[in-house]
Amino acid sequence: MLLFSTLALALIHRAITTSEYDSIRSTLSRYALAIDLKDFDSLDSVFTKDIVANYSEPLNVLTGIEEVKTSLEASLAPVTSVHSITTQLIDFHDDDTVSSLTYYTAAQFGTGSLEGELVSAWGRYEDELVRTLVGWRISKRQLVYMVSTAPLDSIIRFSSSFLFKGPLIGNLDIFLPQ
Repeated sequence: MLLFSTLALALIHRAITTSEYDSIRSTLSRYALAIDLKDFDSLDSVFTKDIVANYSEPLNVLTGIEEVKTSLEASLAPVTSVHSITTQLIDFHDDDTVSSLTYYTAAQFGTGSLEGELVSAWGRYEDELVRTLVGWRISKRQLVYMVSTAPLDSIIRFSSSFLFKGPLIGNLDIFLPQ
């Protein structure tokens, strides 16, 4: 009876190949590179056209690939950045849908008169991906900030405008147009 049950499960769920995991990881990695290289058009190879992405404050919920691209481009225009994705879990629901949880760190660097200033963020992306004709794409994204909420007076002030606001640590003035 156990053999039959195992065989039945094997027939219902085909084996997930390493190349499928790699394809999903590549999609997730393309996001970090697109953001850091400011190649926002390449986000078409990351998200579905009808993406619903909750980036939390200050961007909040963005709907559709064009809104995601224009909002990210505008919010990141004044800075350069380095996004790193680390710990990752990918869970297949069926042949065409998966959930992933990916930790990230992001460092945004001021430019112009704010060169040398920094804002850091730590968090995770909670994504739903779907298989499309051109590969895996993120259809839903939830950005969750994860950081200690240390009291402001315990943070060393690097400049007169150094801020600790929620999950972002650093001089938030770097995001203002100069």
